[in-house]
Amino acid sequence: MLRELVPELGNGSGELKSSRLPELRYVISIAGKDDGCFAFDWILERGKQVGNDQLDSVSATIRIDDAVNIQFTSGTTGLPKGATLSHRNLINNAFFVGEATGIEPGSRVCIPVPLYHCFGMVIGNLGCLTHGAAMVYPSEGFDPLATLETVEAERCTALYGVPTMFIAQLDHPDFSRLDLSSLRTGIMAGSPCPIEVMRRAVERMNLREIVIGYGMTETSPASTVTTTDDPIERRVSTVGRAMPHTEVKIVDPEGRIVPRGTTGELLTRGYLVMRGYWDDAEKTREAIDPAGWMHTGDLATIDEEGYCNIVGRIKDMIIRGGENIYPREVEEFLHRHPDVQDVQVIGVPDARYGEELCAWIVPRAGAMLDEESIRNFCRDQIAHYKVPRYVRLVEGFPTTVTGKVQKFEMRKQMVKELGLPSPPAQAPSHVGHTHVSSAPNLSSQTTELLVFLPLKPGARERFQRMLFEVAEHIAKEPDFVSASVYEDMDDPDTIVLYESWVGSREHLLKTQLSKTYRKEYEAALPQLLKAERRFVFLKPPLVRYSKA
Repeated sequence: MLRELVPELGNGSGELKSSRLPELRYVISIAGKDDGCFAFDWILERGKQVGNDQLDSVSATIRIDDAVNIQFTSGTTGLPKGATLSHRNLINNAFFVGEATGIEPGSRVCIPVPLYHCFGMVIGNLGCLTHGAAMVYPSEGFDPLATLETVEAERCTALYGVPTMFIAQLDHPDFSRLDLSSLRTGIMAGSPCPIEVMRRAVERMNLREIVIGYGMTETSPASTVTTTDDPIERRVSTVGRAMPHTEVKIVDPEGRIVPRGTTGELLTRGYLVMRGYWDDAEKTREAIDPAGWMHTGDLATIDEEGYCNIVGRIKDMIIRGGENIYPREVEEFLHRHPDVQDVQVIGVPDARYGEELCAWIVPRAGAMLDEESIRNFCRDQIAHYKVPRYVRLVEGFPTTVTGKVQKFEMRKQMVKELGLPSPPAQAPSHVGHTHVSSAPNLSSQTTELLVFLPLKPGARERFQRMLFEVAEHIAKEPDFVSASVYEDMDDPDTIVLYESWVGSREHLLKTQLSKTYRKEYEAALPQLLKAERRFVFLKPPLVRYSKA
């Protein structure tokens, strides 16, 4: 892949001159000597020859806030962005997470997470360096058996990983034959940690002091973490409290701090917030407000003792017939099923309710699961509207290279597989068009409005928060049927507004917006009206476009 990007790489040695990447000067190969590359071992040897004097002189020119790493986000919701992180960001975050996990000189930390990700690079690598602990890398890429065997052979005292890694190890057929008695602590982070998986890790892997961390690439990465002396119930069911020298708050869509225990967006501020997105001032302004708060895009609560619980991502929240449903809640419930190894819940378009629940389930080896048994497990245990309408038994989920689940890819696959009849599933991909149709399975007097609304990058999340805020108000209208918001599958910076109601009057969304959002929405409408088509109201069963 590198040679395709830089065909000049093999043309001699020394400083590189590439037409496609003119700023690239050197390529260093960790694996050893390669044509056109410097071997990492050679770099180390040169360093020994030069001595520390040159290192000291260079160190004197470095400021703590200088950028040291451009760390690309995982791309779970769209294209990765380059988070620019400083020495101050990384060293401090690594140190404080290490304090939380309780590693110390003499600790042996097994690190199966990739080093090109903040988890491996900062929490793993730098965390050990700041505490004098040994770093143990079990394999070049994650392998559950290799990780378990390494823990046994190297007598590791700590184990790091994302939830899917722990699940793969716990469910490996050779798990019971390996001695993990040396383990004491570790950290599970990188994506939401199911409570049942945490409990199994504590009970079956001897990780009696394991902690949970929460964060994002843009915050170096951790902003909250549990600690080894937190009660076990807190360590398995929350993501802990704000780390030292870090502020967190929960706000409503208008930016006001909400009462304790109330759901809102989690914001964080402090030394850990990135310098910005590389070469993208606009996206930086959308992510970090003028007061320095990083908007995470995650829904959370904070209780009276300061413990934070992640409810889910704002864009993952499902609105079914006016009811707000957080996928995390349903996932946690399904993890209790003895034959469920892993589960992810998504919302898919539905003509009647706006959205319906779909569960992708990875069964345990040898389990005899089917769709109806899952629904029966849910009935009378959770609210009827939280029972998944669609259940798919799968071998795994689409993920990024760092193991994070890509729910938007799952939604795409379900829309295609089910051939869903709702307008968002059939909608034309032309950004900026609007379309009005009637749903044949609803009342003959029911009208539906589908609007493709292109927004400035980042504004989509603000609009989604706004829609969630007004959904309950819209649901009280006597002629309301449903209202939904979707991310356009062809353009991550376009949202699809969808609502249906009885009759044919002005759509409800605009009438229910707060003044702040109404002004923003009306300002965006000209973009729609300038498109080559505009919406009209039609009586069923017609479906038609109107030329602007």
